[in-house]
Amino acid sequence: MSLNDQHLLELMPLIHVDEIWQQIAPGIEQACRRCGDDITGPYLFGECRAGRALLFAIIDSGRVNAALVCRVENWGGGRVLRILAATGRGMADWLDAITTHRLWPDHLACEKIVFEGRRGWERVLPEARVIRQTYEVDFENGR
Repeated sequence: MSLNDQHLLELMPLIHVDEIWQQIAPGIEQACRRCGDDITGPYLFGECRAGRALLFAIIDSGRVNAALVCRVENWGGGRVLRILAATGRGMADWLDAITTHRLWPDHLACEKIVFEGRRGWERVLPEARVIRQTYEVDFENGR
């Protein structure tokens, strides 16, 4: 497999992680900073290279249009595909692929997709149910 025209969201083989990561590293790092999460781009890169996280991408003419770093987790007795970070351009063109593409969620036996993120995703994904928020308080301002 090479980085050719794949207009679908595809699971990337481990052999292509290094090649794809070169294109997505800045966007993944920005996504990690925006969400204030406890993960970083280098951590996710290592998880993908070790096979502990899955890298999905939409590639068009050798260029990565969108990428997701995910992990299969057990939540409340069911399996979910947890999106740890996402990056891409032209989100309107690929966002539906995340929620409508059934092949890989079915193969992974996942019932749902879960992710954490900034407020505003409710506008983009109105069908999403908010199950938790993450808050941060500085020690100086805490009670």
